[in-house]
Amino acid sequence: MLNASEIDIQANQLDLPSVLFTCKTLIKLSFIWYNKGEDWTITLSIDLPFLKTLNINIVGPSSFNASKLINGCPVLESLFLDIDCGGNDEDYNLNIPTLKHLEIRTRKGLGANQVVVNLPDLESFYFRGSLSSGYVTSRFVMEDLSSLVSAIILNLLICLSF
Repeated sequence: MLNASEIDIQANQLDLPSVLFTCKTLIKLSFIWYNKGEDWTITLSIDLPFLKTLNINIVGPSSFNASKLINGCPVLESLFLDIDCGGNDEDYNLNIPTLKHLEIRTRKGLGANQVVVNLPDLESFYFRGSLSSGYVTSRFVMEDLSSLVSAIILNLLICLSF
């Protein structure tokens, strides 16, 4: 059994032990994946009941969607996604009632058809997206951001819906 409260991982393969995705003591998870063109698909069950901070950095081309990992973190307060990939057609539905801080950085887009943000406790939102290589998210829907205090959106060519 894993009893760590904070884990930082740097990998070029995502053959991670399943205990990492069900750790009951984990509060902060950060990982950098140096991708060599492989898709990242989480097939394991995700249950991180006390995870408050999740930092994901994907370096290299990939078909990537972190929704399953994010949805397995019911008390998440801070989410940072730095994605250098794009190219898939999955949607992101960020419906996290406890999330207070969201930062998304992309260089080639998230590669999603749609990103839906329903975050009633969100206080700060930062999005920086690159328009390089033609990858852009086609639709960015902001549903509930009733607690939002600060928002910065840079370099954006996306349809915003409020």
